[in-house]
Order: sequence, then C-alpha cells, then structure tokens
Amino acid sequence: MSPLKIRAAVKVAPTTLALLVLASTNACAEGLSLTAAPAPDSQPWTKPAKVSYLRNANGDSSYATQAALNYAIPYPFAIGENSVWQPRIAPYVNKNNQLEKHQDNHGLNGALVGAIGDLTEQEFGGLAQVGITVKKDRVANNDAATLTVDYTLLSTRHHLGGTGQPAGTGYMFVPTAGIYSDDIRRSKDGAGLGRLSGVRLELDAKWYPWRTPTGASSASAVSFDLTAQVQRDLASTDQRVKETRRYFSLGISYLFFEPTSKKGWQPSIGLDHVTGADLLQGLAKQNYTQVSFKLKY
Repeated sequence: MSPLKIRAAVKVAPTTLALLVLASTNACAEGLSLTAAPAPDSQPWTKPAKVSYLRNANGDSSYATQAALNYAIPYPFAIGENSVWQPRIAPYVNKNNQLEKHQDNHGLNGALVGAIGDLTEQEFGGLAQVGITVKKDRVANNDAATLTVDYTLLSTRHHLGGTGQPAGTGYMFVPTAGIYSDDIRRSKDGAGLGRLSGVRLELDAKWYPWRTPTGASSASAVSFDLTAQVQRDLASTDQRVKETRRYFSLGISYLFFEPTSKKGWQPSIGLDHVTGADLLQGLAKQNYTQVSFKLKY
C-alpha cells in the first residue's frame, strides 16, 4: 500500500485564479455557478471547486486545481407538464501534478439539463442531463470527445434537517445512473485511439453531525462526504480496451456557510482520501490524501 501524502492548501493555481476572477466579475450574472466539474447549478450535493498547493523542502512547488465555470443559458423550455429543460455551457480545468501519475485536462462541456417533477408537490423527482464534452489531455497528449446521459434521483427526504432530524444535523443521499461514450480522436503518437462506451453508477452522500442553527449570525457546519462510483465499459473500438473502474472518495469538510444555501460564495476547507480511477475525469488509477481549499458559487 502506498503511503499517504498530505498536501496543504495555501495558494491558488494560475488556471484556477483565472476562473475565480471571471466568476467574481460576473458574480451578479444570473445562471452563473462555480463547481468542481460541469454541473447544472450550485446545489448542496454538487462538489465545490478546489485548490491545493505544496512547496517541499527542496523548494519545488506543485499544485492541484479542479474547477468548472457553469453558465445556464437563460432560455428554458418545457416538455410536457412536469419537466423544464435549460441549456448550459461550462469550461473546466482538472489539473494535479502532486500525483505519481500527473493529471492535466482542459475542456468545454455543453449540456441540456432537465428538471423532472416538482418536489414542492411530490416526494420524488429527478435531474436529467445530456452532455457533450470536447477535451484535451495534456499528459497523454490526446484530444477526445465524450457524450454522457445521466439521471440523478432527488427526493424531499434528501433535504437537510428534514422530518425526524434533530436540529443542527442533516444528511442526504443522491444516486446517479448514466451512460457514456468516450472517443479519442487524435494523439501525438497515434496510440490509444478509439472509443469506449459503457454505463456508470454513482452515489454521493453527505452527513452533517453539526451545524449552526439556521438564521445564526455566522453560519458554519461540519460535513462527512462520500462518493462511490463504478464505470463498466460495454464496448470498445480500435486500440481502446474495455475495463471496469471503481472510484471512491471519503472526506471531512468544515463549511463557512449554511449547507442549505444555494446562493453566494460558499468557502470550505476539506481533507479527502481518493482511491481508484475515473475515465470521465481523466483520472488514472490513484491512491492519495489531500488537504484543499474549496469554493462554490
């Protein structure tokens, strides 16, 4: 088993700084949000953008940054009686040179997001997404396009501090199922070309053992965060090889905001342990622990 590596978050990487500046200059723009990866909105379950920086005794610097700037185009439309759809675009960066296998991905995601059902009138609803991502992996030196179709199950039972929950605590479970097709169209040496298509299942869970009462002058909370995902390739072409990937992340965060809030800047500090691989994030199989500064808008 590889030793744990702890990193401290004290400095913002240049690529992330550009995203943060862009977000701050448009902070009043309707439909703008800052998250870790392209997402429909800044919801309690969406992962925040994060930055981690390390400078060792030899003076070498390394950093990790994961951020997406989402913009919901203000042209929603209804399909049927219980679904509202809206287009969204999101440039993103996912870079980490603290790992044994460096990660450096940049891309642009476009998606059509649909809210299914009305949680004000019924217990269950959902969030559907159909997205296309054009991306570049600067480590593997290839260009790819990815098609994804996802459905996230939502419920009033996921609301923080819901019925039967003691004041100051809360929890949520958010499952997602989806299909994907990842097509590497170009690489520098011509290796690794082809398409992988498959299915994925993901579970995001949060538990808040403590938080300040709603309406307090300064809101804060502690959260335990879990993400578990399985991706199984069902078909491959050319040089791509089918496999099954498992991704697991467990962490603890201190939030400087009310967890039920969906607006404004939402800073936090977290410690996360990550193991496994994720094709859609461009993450090769890894095992690491990281301290990072996190931010959502």
